Amino acid sequence: MKKLVLLLSLVFISFQANASLLIEPYFGTAINGEWETANSDGDYASAGTTYGARLGYQSLGLQLGVDWRNFSASFEVDGQDDAEYSHNPIYAFVGYEFPVMFRVYAEMAISGEGEVEDGNTYKGMSSTIIGLSYTGLPFVALNFEMVNYSFDEFETQGGVEGDSEFEGSHYLLSLSLPLNL
Repeated sequence: MKKLVLLLSLVFISFQANASLLIEPYFGTAINGEWETANSDGDYASAGTTYGARLGYQSLGLQLGVDWRNFSASFEVDGQDDAEYSHNPIYAFVGYEFPVMFRVYAEMAISGEGEVEDGNTYKGMSSTIIGLSYTGLPFVALNFEMVNYSFDEFETQGGVEGDSEFEGSHYLLSLSLPLNL
């Protein structure tokens, strides 16, 4: 009987220690950004900023969840003033945290739209993110991401809709606060 109680105690303790809720707010800056449309292309006129949070589940290193973020940057437009741009997608993510200070993850947009200050709204977002985190610092993680995005449709401020060939990419360097509860 004592052996059975001891065995059950060890089983319940090990199950309890392996699963947790993941909450991870972050803030970062885009570097080396480029954008392209059917008529023009260019670089980011300034470093873009991103802030957001991941919410998910972690068990035995495997992470699953959603990531909401807000990205904004100034786009360099030839012969014109820089254009302010922003998008706010929601991603599904899957990741794995290694026992020794690193995490890898991939994300895919499940919704989102972009907006340029001239009133154009871009819809039908497709986006992927590949990320690597250094988790060896106390309380914070240093993240490096490769971000690609594109849009299928646009709508002008006047209500005119059409197909879009707008896409962009950048690298994101961010700090996050991964909380496992």
